[in-house]
Amino acid sequence: MTFELARGQANQAVALARLGEGKRAAALLEEARALFVSQGNASWGAHVDLQRAEVIGRDGQHEQARLLAALATQTYEKLEMKTKQAYAHIVSASLWADDQQWSRASQELEIASNVLDGMAAPWLEQRIDACKGRVSEGMGEPEQAIEHYKKAAAKTEQMTAALTAEEHRTAFCG
Repeated sequence: MTFELARGQANQAVALARLGEGKRAAALLEEARALFVSQGNASWGAHVDLQRAEVIGRDGQHEQARLLAALATQTYEKLEMKTKQAYAHIVSASLWADDQQWSRASQELEIASNVLDGMAAPWLEQRIDACKGRVSEGMGEPEQAIEHYKKAAAKTEQMTAALTAEEHRTAFCG
């Protein structure tokens, strides 16, 4: 039951974060992490660290959020969870971009791309391209930004086209 409790807390925290309750969400994620760690569940501990990084990053705690993302990255690398590792680098890149640290953001995105090399992960490729667009825009390179945004939009369209029912497409975009 400990795993179910921790997972329930993590899900509740995500809902709280979406409702703008970042502090409550972060506290609940810390509790969930402690439960996962007590069970020796490194992958879920990393998952919760990454969720917490996103939550506190939105609240402006970028340095702490980057540390949490780095911890998650290390765990995912050890566990050979490549897509999650790449996502952690994307989160870190976004946090660097929030602080207008464009070269650091670019480095994280390059690492994420390298981790995914040869893998089919369009949902992550789309995020990488969107973040690359943001970085290019921040660096005063509007033409490159537009190209990256176009790639991100094309990947989103490809993913939605593969969904069969209209309600699935609507839910995907919602």
